[in-house]
Amino acid sequence: MDKISIRAAGVKDAPAIAALKGQVWPDEESDAVQVARALSHPAHHASVALAGEEVIGFVDGFTTLSGEGVLRWEVDLLGVHPSMRCFGVGEKLARENLAHGRGQRAAHARALIHVENQASCRVFHRCGFEPIGGVDVLLISRNPPSGEMKGKPGAHFVPVVTFNYSGAWLEPPFDEGVFLHARSVQHSAGWKIMGAVIPNEDLCLVNAAAAAGYIHAGRYRWWGLEL
Repeated sequence: MDKISIRAAGVKDAPAIAALKGQVWPDEESDAVQVARALSHPAHHASVALAGEEVIGFVDGFTTLSGEGVLRWEVDLLGVHPSMRCFGVGEKLARENLAHGRGQRAAHARALIHVENQASCRVFHRCGFEPIGGVDVLLISRNPPSGEMKGKPGAHFVPVVTFNYSGAWLEPPFDEGVFLHARSVQHSAGWKIMGAVIPNEDLCLVNAAAAAGYIHAGRYRWWGLEL
């Protein structure tokens, strides 16, 4: 096997990253144009793992601000070719990405990991991450209806450009009125996706989001690390 190396990713790597992303998650859309959009975003730092000249892994991270103004480092997407998962590639990528997050003076790093993705859980645990809280539900709004929707402002919006989509994260405080208002903002801003992460046990909020037009997109858990 060729020696594995890690280097920063640029827009020219978008086609190779998108192709690999399609192999890692074959059921999800993989768009080189969207990957390039994220790679060119100033808040991002992405890297690729190479075996020779072949891209065998990637990671993307970026800064966000909480509603209280705390700078966070989001390790948003980590992918390794299925045949290369026993060589520590994911951990090398994650550690390199975290080093960049520290350089941005972020207060902490976090990653939202699907509860069934045990491989990622092991990688992030080895990098010092620990689970934050319990299991959460990811709810997303796609293609909101045009026109004004009833609701009320109050939640914190985090606009993001990821390898998967351009959209926003909706953060607490939550209630049904906030979910409705967020869909109106989503339409006005042209965001493809509005996502909200809600504790699994908070059925009232989960149901309120569903009533406002959000769909269940899986069960996840936050993992975090103080920087």
